[in-house]
Amino acid sequence: MPLAAWLVSLFGSVLSSFMTWFMARFAYETALRITLTTAFLVTAAAMATALSLTIKTTVMSAQVSLPPIFSGALMFLPPNLNKVMAIIITIRISKLLYQWTVSGLSAYLPNNPRTIWTHGAGA
Repeated sequence: MPLAAWLVSLFGSVLSSFMTWFMARFAYETALRITLTTAFLVTAAAMATALSLTIKTTVMSAQVSLPPIFSGALMFLPPNLNKVMAIIITIRISKLLYQWTVSGLSAYLPNNPRTIWTHGAGA
């Protein structure tokens, strides 16, 4: 009977250690993903707002600085043109940044031909 108590105690201790390690790792990875996602969303929102205001200011300055014949043509632009253009540009820049980041990270992945040649074959 004392052997069974010792075995149950050992099993509980090992399981407790493993679950502590697993939860700490899971919590760290989850927190990291949430932090990166939040940083991306905040940066994208700031970039879209800045682009929107830049486009709006450019259209308004063109309206003021152009002769009356040409500035009348700006009346036919849709009122949400600056927001739509800012979102399109933000999405394209985000896509390019994602592709650039993934291509940079792929150099560090195992079985990459570029890393095999730089570190020697079979290393």
